[in-house]
Amino acid sequence: MRKGQLLLLALLLLCCSVSQVLAAWVKYSSVEEWRDIVSVASGYLVLGSLHTDTGQKAITLTLFDKEYRIVWTKKYQTDVSVEAVNILPQGDDGYLIVGQIDTEQESLALVFKVDNSGNIEWQKAYSFGEEANTLALKALKRDFSYFIFGNSCTEESCSAFLLELSLEGEVKSARLYQSPENFNVLEEVQILENGFLIAGKVVSSNGLDFWLAEIDQEGQVSWSKSYGGEDTELLNDMAILPDGLLLVGETTSGEDDQGDALIVKLNTRGDLLWHRIFGHEGPDRAQKVFPQGEIYVVVGETNSASADLFWSSFTSQGALLQTISFSSPEDEHVGEVLPDKELLLVGQSGTQGLFLSFSNLSESDCTSFNALEFSAQSLTVFQQDLPLQNTVLSAVSPKETNLTVISQALSLKTLCMDEVSPMKGDASQDQKIDVIDALLVARCALGLSETCVVSITDVNCDEKVNVIDALLIARKALLLDVPSWCSL
Repeated sequence: MRKGQLLLLALLLLCCSVSQVLAAWVKYSSVEEWRDIVSVASGYLVLGSLHTDTGQKAITLTLFDKEYRIVWTKKYQTDVSVEAVNILPQGDDGYLIVGQIDTEQESLALVFKVDNSGNIEWQKAYSFGEEANTLALKALKRDFSYFIFGNSCTEESCSAFLLELSLEGEVKSARLYQSPENFNVLEEVQILENGFLIAGKVVSSNGLDFWLAEIDQEGQVSWSKSYGGEDTELLNDMAILPDGLLLVGETTSGEDDQGDALIVKLNTRGDLLWHRIFGHEGPDRAQKVFPQGEIYVVVGETNSASADLFWSSFTSQGALLQTISFSSPEDEHVGEVLPDKELLLVGQSGTQGLFLSFSNLSESDCTSFNALEFSAQSLTVFQQDLPLQNTVLSAVSPKETNLTVISQALSLKTLCMDEVSPMKGDASQDQKIDVIDALLVARCALGLSETCVVSITDVNCDEKVNVIDALLIARKALLLDVPSWCSL
């Protein structure tokens, strides 16, 4: 408890110590890592993971409303470790989730479908051989098929795969894509009007390079190229532009042998237009990129003494405009970034889930962000065609899995709002105490909801949430005398 109080104090001091400000709020959760976030009609759905009491990993799915309050959290677990990395919303028909399930013999690609309340409708696992470790990375939907992309690796090789599934999870077709060196790892997929773009990293004579391929709706390779410098380049993300593509990642081909962030712009045929490396002393990694009109925003990780995460903006011609950084006493890692009405980032901070919201690069609501001096320079990048073998597989069949789903209580603390510390009795976490808070606590007390954080809603400090707490909060909201109200 003492350690937690000291960490909270350190974060609060950090939030009040600098003048260049960016975030609307920062949330830390008992979910250990958040991997993906999508916008849905009722708010935001966040995919994460945590360890169970047996030490195995389990998947979490949390629905936030549009005010970023928790509606529900579900936990999916089995007797082995499971991880999920991507969620595909299906409108009124629920969500498709993909990832990996680890058995004693192998790792399988995991795909399961849930309804809008998070209940499992079907679940299946897929393997590309007894000695292969298979991870599903991304799901897309076209017409009446799901397209699942991922990697299948053995001790000797790695290949990207494409599974076409029916809406019930049955295999329609399966393909592997393998480079001449028998090692290429998929990192990102984008859907096109007549096919898909797949991108990742591939073995080259200099180490590892970016690779990019366009495939049609039948899975045939239209073209494939690789891009690299004199050392290693690792691709992490890409975005489609009206006039081309953006690729981001990291490189050791620059002056800093610990690594720099890298952004590359291509035309619609995959030809190089410009590329920049940027960062400062120490390793820098560009993790996510998204265009905002003529401005390209890059989010990444840095190991500088004063920062963990950074946001850099570039013009469409590659000029670096500004870099903002975020730091805390823990190490931060990027999971996913959602450009919505404000920019939302989910990831990891130490052993906690991290959820950041920031509106734009000039607002000043939270003082946990600093200006960061980054320099940008050109890098010699070589482009070449990459022969990519396309193998049709005929023996891939789904395997049954035994995931179970339970409701999961989730604790959440919020920093850097109008008041930076949580308020006792503020069940809705909107930094004020009103009748809404009393109603929320009453629902928790009656077993109708599990979204109450005990440390905030247990206002009489009997270590439980009950109707008495709801009544006390209601009295305080109505400005009546409160006989007992303990501190946070």
